[in-house]
Amino acid sequence: MSQLAERYRSFLRPGCKATDMFLLACVITFLLIMAGSLIGSFILNLLGMPSSIDAGVMDQIVSGELTVEEATGAPAYLTWASQYLSFIGIWIVFPLAMLIPPANRRMLKKLLFVRDGRTLAWVGIGALVGFGVNAICVVGSILLGDLALHFERFEIGPLLLLLFAVFIQSGAEEIASRLFLYQKLARRYRSPAIAITVSAVFFAAAHALNPGITPLAVAQLLVIGVLLAVLVCYYDALGACVALHTLWNFTQNIIFGLPNSGAVSLYSIFKVDAASNGFFFDPVFGVEGSIGSVLLLTLVCIGLVAYAKKRNLQPYDLWADTENGQHAQQQM
Repeated sequence: MSQLAERYRSFLRPGCKATDMFLLACVITFLLIMAGSLIGSFILNLLGMPSSIDAGVMDQIVSGELTVEEATGAPAYLTWASQYLSFIGIWIVFPLAMLIPPANRRMLKKLLFVRDGRTLAWVGIGALVGFGVNAICVVGSILLGDLALHFERFEIGPLLLLLFAVFIQSGAEEIASRLFLYQKLARRYRSPAIAITVSAVFFAAAHALNPGITPLAVAQLLVIGVLLAVLVCYYDALGACVALHTLWNFTQNIIFGLPNSGAVSLYSIFKVDAASNGFFFDPVFGVEGSIGSVLLLTLVCIGLVAYAKKRNLQPYDLWADTENGQHAQQQM
């Protein structure tokens, strides 16, 4: 028993906190997300924004029985933007969860920053990956005859509002998964693989109830969760994570009018005329449910790890000096 306990302790860092244990850390993160969602809904109601649309009403809108304006009393772009803006409460709750406990405060330094100062470069790389993988999948689906689109509209004001709204939603998920949860795990466990794996599983599980979820879609969510965690682990690039996530969702949902994690946008530049299951596309879950997107994201992830190894980059450790301080205290 003592050998088993000793082996377990060898995985832990000096001074690690019980609240960073992976199950408890996941529960805390989930509860904070729920609290943020409630605050976000309250803020939107206070501002008079359209409320969320239930599945029955959405079906009526999609079938043409109701228009968006009839259902919500607001334009389609504003109604859809409010679905994303409801995540604004998470931007309030998580910074408070980092600010109030003194031990968490250094997490605040990581909001959208990288260690080498190349923030804009990494944001650009993340945006390029987010748009590029989707564009390849869409073009591939069209060439293979699995997808047909038509141009619907291009209105700069609504599109800028929607880009900001998607940024709020995507940034909220990254703050929760790739900042708060990841760093709590990194503070407790010596191996970065634990923080990468658990945060990726948490991210995939958070989408498990989305409409049209399939085993292949879960695999894609796990792969992109690992990819985003690798960006934090080796490159300290939370900004790249937010940019990748934002362009990933915006490209699918708002540019091409495709399902994004099973949800079809009420407002987009292009609209779908016909869709069938194919290498790069799933008619219900969209690009995210395809083997093509899984393979492309896997290649990107392998490339990021290989480049880090080639440059001899070590996993970035936000808590290194804390651990050193604990060692010094133990020696004294």
